[in-house]
Amino acid sequence: MWNVRQQRLIGVIHLNTDSIDEVTLAFSPDGHLLASTEAATVRLWNVRTRKQVGPALLSCPDWNTVAFRPDGRILAANCDGEVRFWNVHTHKQVGAPLETSRVWDLAFSPNGRLLATASKDNNVRLWNVANIGRSQKPTS
Repeated sequence: MWNVRQQRLIGVIHLNTDSIDEVTLAFSPDGHLLASTEAATVRLWNVRTRKQVGPALLSCPDWNTVAFRPDGRILAANCDGEVRFWNVHTHKQVGAPLETSRVWDLAFSPNGRLLATASKDNNVRLWNVANIGRSQKPTS
């Protein structure tokens, strides 16, 4: 991790992978947590201590992107054609997974009510995730 203003290294988190090509990272909105998808496993890290926070959320052979909801309480990650959600404080999966084709990228809207997914099938879908835990359908 780098302090961009001072242009100096401030810390290192050692990930469980041999290749940076296999890693996706996302900071929580408050900057206290870092989510990683290295070695086919989603993990949360404390940025200050550079230690893993809690157990790995889930192992999956096809992880490739993660995103925090703007309030920082929910993490979304994709696996084998599903987007899953976790409460970052309890490390429990919440809500129903969203079923889609393989997701290349995902992002929450600024208010956290929508999730955009860009999929291998060349479609971008908007999902209503305002009430994570209920069945979500793509919006028109």
